[in-house]
Amino acid sequence: MYSALLLEEEREIMSKVLALSEETYERLLALAQERECTPEELLRTLLVDAEQAQYYHANQQMLAQGILASIPRTPDGAEAAFTPVEIPGPPLSQTILDDHR
Repeated sequence: MYSALLLEEEREIMSKVLALSEETYERLLALAQERECTPEELLRTLLVDAEQAQYYHANQQMLAQGILASIPRTPDGAEAAFTPVEIPGPPLSQTILDDHR
């Protein structure tokens, strides 16, 4: 019974295992220690950074092609987040469908 509980805890803690070379693992640990975080937190940060870089480069390409006139920025320099506007009444999509009938 005890080993079954232990296995369940291990599954919750580590749901995926990455196969890393010893060198890559050591570099990951060193960078995590340098940034004073866990290796998992570091990987999450690196993934977010990579996504933001992709978004930035895609926007730059669209600017160069004339698809975008500008990239909205917030005061801290990040792209502005979408904020939906509440409209009283039925959903706008329903109104559009009703108008087309």
